[in-house]
Amino acid sequence: MPSPVERRYWEIVGHRASYARPRVETSAAAWRRDEPPSGPWATHVAAALRSSRTILDVGAGDRAWEGLLRRMGVTAAYRSCDTETAHVHEEREFLAVREPVDAVLMLDLLEHLDADTGVAFVEHACGLLGPGGVLLLSTPNPAHPTSYQASDFTHVRPWPAADLRGLCVGVGFDRVDVHRIQHVVSRAHAARAPLQRALARVLGVDPADHLLVVARRPA
Repeated sequence: MPSPVERRYWEIVGHRASYARPRVETSAAAWRRDEPPSGPWATHVAAALRSSRTILDVGAGDRAWEGLLRRMGVTAAYRSCDTETAHVHEEREFLAVREPVDAVLMLDLLEHLDADTGVAFVEHACGLLGPGGVLLLSTPNPAHPTSYQASDFTHVRPWPAADLRGLCVGVGFDRVDVHRIQHVVSRAHAARAPLQRALARVLGVDPADHLLVVARRPA
């Protein structure tokens, strides 16, 4: 039997040419501390979950997104899924989940999984979502000079933006929006951000350190 990657590889590669790289969006690194949370993360996440009634947060860890979503005004019922045992989770094994949901979160998760598991997770998420359901993915941008390598020692799999979009399209999502986010730590840093973007173009790297993908099932 072919592995998940073997099943999807040429499909993913075939979608690369249709990827149109979006503009860079600038976000304060400490956006979560704002009351309410602000910037592109809060805008895109809250908009994507506006009509959701149920959310499954996969790889939820300390469940920090539960409180963050409430502060964004998201009122959907929240459940978490994670194999770690330091926190309480409603679900342990994501591929064993069968209850349909309106939204699945995989925020800073896929880079911790091997390629086959990552593909299987996205496939399974698509199957759990009903018409109009939404999958939110985020990952360090491997095209950034340092983001993927420097942000966590447990990263095992980089996900280029075009391939992540191609996977989502291939498994059945009909609208996939990729957001390239550049975090800034101060006003001075924000003022330098346009110069950094210009230099990144010269060097052939990406100034955006994070990717946020919003993928929707056909309505």
